Amino acid sequence: MAQMTRSTHPPSSRNPAFASTAFAVGAITIATTRIVGSALLLAAVAAGAGPTYAEPVPPTAIIQTPTVIQVVASPDKAETPVTIQQITVAQANEIVRNRVGDLAVEERVRVFRHGVQFDLDPATLTVIRDAADSEAQTGMLVYYGKIGSTEVAEDLRFMLHGDLAYVLRDIYIDPTDETVFVGRSIPSPLDAKRGFEFAKRAAAVTVVSPPAITGISGATSVDSGVVDGVSRQPCGPAFDGLRVRNNISARPGAANAFPWEINGSGFGATAGTVKFDGRTVQTTKWTNTTINANVVDPTPGATTTKTALLEVTTAPAAGGKTALYAVSVVGATLSRVWGQCTAHAELARIEMGLLPSPDGYKTGYIALDKSYTPVKGDQYKWTLPNKSGTGTSPHTGVLKAVTKSAALSYTTGTTKVETWLLTITQRNALCTNVVNEYPTTFQKKTESKYGIAVTTVTAYPKSQYNGQQNATFYYPYNK
Repeated sequence: MAQMTRSTHPPSSRNPAFASTAFAVGAITIATTRIVGSALLLAAVAAGAGPTYAEPVPPTAIIQTPTVIQVVASPDKAETPVTIQQITVAQANEIVRNRVGDLAVEERVRVFRHGVQFDLDPATLTVIRDAADSEAQTGMLVYYGKIGSTEVAEDLRFMLHGDLAYVLRDIYIDPTDETVFVGRSIPSPLDAKRGFEFAKRAAAVTVVSPPAITGISGATSVDSGVVDGVSRQPCGPAFDGLRVRNNISARPGAANAFPWEINGSGFGATAGTVKFDGRTVQTTKWTNTTINANVVDPTPGATTTKTALLEVTTAPAAGGKTALYAVSVVGATLSRVWGQCTAHAELARIEMGLLPSPDGYKTGYIALDKSYTPVKGDQYKWTLPNKSGTGTSPHTGVLKAVTKSAALSYTTGTTKVETWLLTITQRNALCTNVVNEYPTTFQKKTESKYGIAVTTVTAYPKSQYNGQQNATFYYPYNK
């Protein structure tokens, strides 16, 4: 199986303030890095047998680090570029400290191998971290290291709930491009399972178990790059593995393209309540094993990547118990996933006070011909060579500024030339999820032929890359 593709990191030099140690909890060896005044857990992992939920790690396997809590950041509407930075382990540890702060911390660890989740195995294994990747805007943090000679990736996400800071840590043994980060879309249980089981055994009365969530299913959209409700982008995969939360507020009457199907047990036959990120969610189906929920972001134009709390509370008839799970999501605007060119185009139009197009590339586009006059907010469509070089894919950008050039517009005899200078805002043009702007032109020429005025387009708005292709269709600013 092919190994995971990532940048090569040089071995990080040890910070004098750090000293590596290892100790044992039961039969599991835990490698740590000591930080002045606290200890930062690095690993307590092993491959196992059986694709079931991993139990929470022992109490000693808790990150204890001082400073200020920082939940996974939400991008601002300006959509600053997403840039994944290669950093040292020491720098990554500092990021963890900044996010956790001086709050009480609970860690949830899961182990994956070849895309399957395993229970922790009591084998003596030590994870040694040697590098990390960070993306400051979205808060993503990934450590890379080894168990012996076996490659390991650790995906960390953070969530604040009450007076607790949860650290969600998914460990991937032998990670590949196909299997890494599958845990991002799988709900991570926050309930103290062991404590609950102890209370149940000790109680003199029957204890009703809280509902259990085993997974979430969703819709598949090839156009949106979404599979089973999870982002799987062929171009610009920075947010792959995150479950999609749609935003439908930007266009009145729009349907939610990505409802969630929450699967599990103990939900009861009578509908209870579901909350996500502090908001009550509309449910359209409720059985003992399945809940269909419209988990949407109601803020106009908001598109966020974050880890947030999913709360499922059963009806009083089913015990009135609440299950708490953490779910990592990437936002979408009208089914267009954040980080992609289509989502950027819709957000750019919203920022201009315009309606976004009904869909990314299809409905409402008009042929860009001699009758066209550029207007701020117009959305262009190009057909470009795809990433694999085996075909073509659509790309879109928005006209952010336009000026008719006096110097390049003139009349000579029976020929009239009109030229507009355009500034295009776009994202993900090179499959790197980066936002940028660039200049291009639109030009028309009208000349008299046999006494008849004939107008032709002599310069189309061009793509910045991929051979500078012509935009031949556009979605008008006023639709």
